[in-house]
Amino acid sequence: MRKHLVAVLCAIGFTFAQAEDTTDGRLVVSGAQSILNVNGLPAIVGVAINQSETVLKNAFVQFNLFNAQGNQIGNTIAHVTNLAPGQTWQFSAPIIVPDAASFKISGIKTFQ
Repeated sequence: MRKHLVAVLCAIGFTFAQAEDTTDGRLVVSGAQSILNVNGLPAIVGVAINQSETVLKNAFVQFNLFNAQGNQIGNTIAHVTNLAPGQTWQFSAPIIVPDAASFKISGIKTFQ
């Protein structure tokens, strides 16, 4: 299955990104893009910054995954704990759904 997924991702270029910054008022997410990580596995990576004045005990960035026809075929999530004010988080969310061709940030949830 991994070989099939990597072949599909390479065939479609697997270089999609969400250009605009997204925020929940405390956490700003930017630069979200898909990559093949050092292990050759697909992931969505980007940067999130805690713009609040308190520690975020838990922060989640959620993504919907879509096939080439635009149908939602799954989702993934990145999570961090104890993100200090002003701190930058380099997130990574694994993509384990075969045939994923694009993604969209579906939610940002933070808890103090």
